[in-house]
Amino acid sequence: MMKPTYPLLCVHSTHDRMVPVRSARSTARHHGAEARELAGIGHDMMLDHGWEQPWTAISDWLKALRVEVISNEEKATWLRAKTSSSRPPGE
Repeated sequence: MMKPTYPLLCVHSTHDRMVPVRSARSTARHHGAEARELAGIGHDMMLDHGWEQPWTAISDWLKALRVEVISNEEKATWLRAKTSSSRPPGE
């Protein structure tokens, strides 16, 4: 299997009781992904107490790639590259 030519992030919790950390590490290695391990949250990390940890990890990773997270109450959250000339729908 070829490794992807695009950036890939694997975020996993060290307290996940459903998927062992070693499996997440193996998946990240196999796909050539950057891995982030978070402590103190469970398998449903985006729904658990402490959801800010994975959100921050993902947001920081996207910022490092020069991708901006844009949120608007009237539109769905979407991503665009800062260097792109594209604009949000309706602007």
